[in-house]
Amino acid sequence: MNFPRTLRTARLLLRAPTLDDIEHLVRIYGDERVTACGGEPPYPPDVCQGILTFWLDMWVREGMGYFCVARIGSPHDVIGFAGVAVTDHPGEFNLFLWFGSQAWGYGFAREAGRACVDLAFDGCGADAIVASTSVINFRSIRALHAIGLREVWSERLGRASFLLTRAGSG
Repeated sequence: MNFPRTLRTARLLLRAPTLDDIEHLVRIYGDERVTACGGEPPYPPDVCQGILTFWLDMWVREGMGYFCVARIGSPHDVIGFAGVAVTDHPGEFNLFLWFGSQAWGYGFAREAGRACVDLAFDGCGADAIVASTSVINFRSIRALHAIGLREVWSERLGRASFLLTRAGSG
């Protein structure tokens, strides 16, 4: 599998996480404005540490995973997280996008997500990309649509699921 540890887009640097990124996870996952989009309370630091450990293990185990995202001009100021990971279904990858509130409204999730989708299809041979978000998270829903994913299922008060196939249709 051809999966780089860094990606660049027109405005963004996506890089594999390190242990030093815990401060960024705590800041973004601890922001009530961010977690409220999913109907959850802010994440405490110990939960953030568990998330980071899982991500680091994913990179070791799978040779791929979720990236820390920063603006190219400010590579140490992480504004969010994005990436793809294998699922239990052959050829299927899960798209993950989670951005701090200071990054909302600039198209960063769309830009990072598009780069991750292209990587999954072109570099990993994915057949399908899936994603899910809270049905109340209109920013994520809008970003997923802009990337090309189409809603395929939603619960009335829960999660919405999205799909993009190699052929480009959901």
